[in-house]
Amino acid sequence: MIINILKLGIAAGGVISLLFAVFHLLFYRLFDCKSDFAKVSVRNSKIYYTVNFALILFFVIFGLISLAYAGELSSGAGLGAALTASYAFFWLWRSLWQVVYFEPSKSGNKGKKPYLHYLLIAISAVLFIIYIAPMVVNISGAVSTP
Repeated sequence: MIINILKLGIAAGGVISLLFAVFHLLFYRLFDCKSDFAKVSVRNSKIYYTVNFALILFFVIFGLISLAYAGELSSGAGLGAALTASYAFFWLWRSLWQVVYFEPSKSGNKGKKPYLHYLLIAISAVLFIIYIAPMVVNISGAVSTP
């Protein structure tokens, strides 16, 4: 029962990761990057493109791995544990980074309703829980590995 819930959680995390890839594909339109890039050096705009594209690849790869290998990742053991722990801590960092670095009052969003800010915190926190859960369950001994 627990392993099925964990497996479903990992698969859901894979879908959410793929949705994050789509979200990052839309960055340039959503955040009017073209006008911002006109104000910075070509090198800096290329760095931004490169980092964003790397994140897109990361989300696609990990999303597909989560969907294809949800059973192994949900075991909380071996390489599955290493991968899920790594991804969990990425999401923990991302959640904390959203709170501290993208705080609406510090991001020039005064007077606007910061729904996206809080939504990203919530999604990041949920993804941390989804990906750390198999290790926690395995360490607690609630599920035996095959």
